[in-house]
Amino acid sequence: MKKGFTLIELLVVISIIGLLAAAGLATFTSAQKRARDARRKSDLHNVSLALEQYYAANQTYKVTGGGWRGGGNGWLSISNGNPLSYPKSVTQVLYEDGYLTNANIEDPKGPGSSRAYMIYLCDSNQVYSLYATLENGTAEELDFAKNHTCAGSVTLPPGGGGYGKNYAVSNQYL
Repeated sequence: MKKGFTLIELLVVISIIGLLAAAGLATFTSAQKRARDARRKSDLHNVSLALEQYYAANQTYKVTGGGWRGGGNGWLSISNGNPLSYPKSVTQVLYEDGYLTNANIEDPKGPGSSRAYMIYLCDSNQVYSLYATLENGTAEELDFAKNHTCAGSVTLPPGGGGYGKNYAVSNQYL
């Protein structure tokens, strides 16, 4: 009598291994999303701390020379050297002035327009709101970003007049 496994037994074992691998991959993917969201929240918190230090020294949150047309608004880390759009990024100016330890603070999924961080200034540059797009944002986080920040319109879905941001940090509610 031959010893070994039958084809059915091998197929059953392979199927079980495939199911276990699929379950592990789903868990791993979910953990990656949570980690990227945690980094997004941490990034915005760090920029918020830098803005508070900048305010203490300059009595404004307008990071002069950074952001859209050097006015401190818009995409947080985008720079193209063009004075008519983004001469320097807000994070680059904060880094050069010693308020950040890294100028390259950007969404972990890349600087694409749907993922990049944003900053908006309101009330004569006395209020700021920082925005990100979380992969697992909650309804409460979206509500805060929409209704309790100075530029809630950036939370509208892409194509709806905004940028689809669902998480915000603002000095209005520190």
